[in-house]
Amino acid sequence: MISGLAAGGQDVHAFSIAPAYFVVEKGGVQRGASIAAFNRIRGDQRGVTIGIFNWARRLNGVQIGLLNYAKNKKRFKLLPFVNINR
Repeated sequence: MISGLAAGGQDVHAFSIAPAYFVVEKGGVQRGASIAAFNRIRGDQRGVTIGIFNWARRLNGVQIGLLNYAKNKKRFKLLPFVNINR
């Protein structure tokens, strides 16, 4: 999936490129990879996100960026550069 500005959906099983914003809606699942300035996964992230700020409700994958937040982690929810949870 390639977008000029923003992209997203409920369940996304693809490689996505959106310069500004990528979102997976609440209860959805992201599998695959996403590249955007702000990646917001409001459900389960089971893939890779690359961006300036990555936010996931439930991270079961990898976030790469300046700031990475995973709400489901008990420790180190906000990390710079890389955040991993299995």
